[in-house]
Amino acid sequence: MTRPRSDRLRPLLLALVLAAPATSGAAQTAIPATPGSRPAPAVPAAAPVLTVTAPAGTAAEYVTRVSVRVSLSDVQVSAVPGGGATEADLNTARRAFAGLGNLSRTLQGKAFYRVASRLPGGGARLVATTVQGAPAVTLTFTQDLSPAGRGSNLRVTSTDPQLDHALSALDDEQVQALAQENTGTVYGIPLVAGQPRTVNATVDLQALLSRLLGPLGGDALGQVEAAPLNVTSTTTYQGTGPRGEFLFGTRATAGAWTLRVPGGSRTGEPEAGPTPELAFELTDLKASGTASYRRDGLPLASTQRQQTRLNALIRQDGVQVRLVMTLEQTAEVTPR
Repeated sequence: MTRPRSDRLRPLLLALVLAAPATSGAAQTAIPATPGSRPAPAVPAAAPVLTVTAPAGTAAEYVTRVSVRVSLSDVQVSAVPGGGATEADLNTARRAFAGLGNLSRTLQGKAFYRVASRLPGGGARLVATTVQGAPAVTLTFTQDLSPAGRGSNLRVTSTDPQLDHALSALDDEQVQALAQENTGTVYGIPLVAGQPRTVNATVDLQALLSRLLGPLGGDALGQVEAAPLNVTSTTTYQGTGPRGEFLFGTRATAGAWTLRVPGGSRTGEPEAGPTPELAFELTDLKASGTASYRRDGLPLASTQRQQTRLNALIRQDGVQVRLVMTLEQTAEVTPR
């Protein structure tokens, strides 16, 4: 038996939220990224940089809190020419989206940061882990950090099989870009007050989203057409706090970005009906925040805020919906 049209809107809305890019999260302090091979601005030759001096075995635990609110506005429902939708179908879609004006959720979790070992030459191997959600999903970043704050051998894994499978599609450069897009660039920054470090990262989301969305609708949602996401992030050292901690301010913006999912039949699930055709256009993305680090280079605390706006087009069962989606996110990390 074919499910009612209103029931078949649910995977559509899940995909809508999954598709929104984000540049901040609970990992933003617990998993700081590094500038990699990108050139740094000129600074005094003797200026120290932020790096990790803590001995092997040093660990820290954090409490994370991420609040997300998704608002839908300017919802316009119409029939696709020749799609066969009736007025009843259009009214069903209007009612479905009318009840989704604001969706909010707050997730609390934990983060752990550990100096796994000291490396020859004075570097450190760092392991950072976040545990978020219910059921809990664990995400682990491992990287080597040189005395100059230059990162290498960055690896990302997850306890969630679907997410881990998606992450495995990324090559080393994509993993580095994704880490920078999500966590900013802190290590390697000269400790000169007022000195900014700006990094342009290009994140190829096509492989990642294809693997994430594919299980929702088989081949139909797996055929993602995503443009690269260009993010410019600036981190500025602001001096020291009352306990000698290093203080930083962060800002990030993103360029134009588009995503299209063609939709179609579900592999092995003909009774579920076709998946929707989705198209998104990023119109604005801004993020800002503050972060502090201990004297030994381990994270201390952070607060990050982000607002993302997208135009969305959704087609399913002869019904077409245009809307504006606004995603507001606040992420706080505090020591436990």
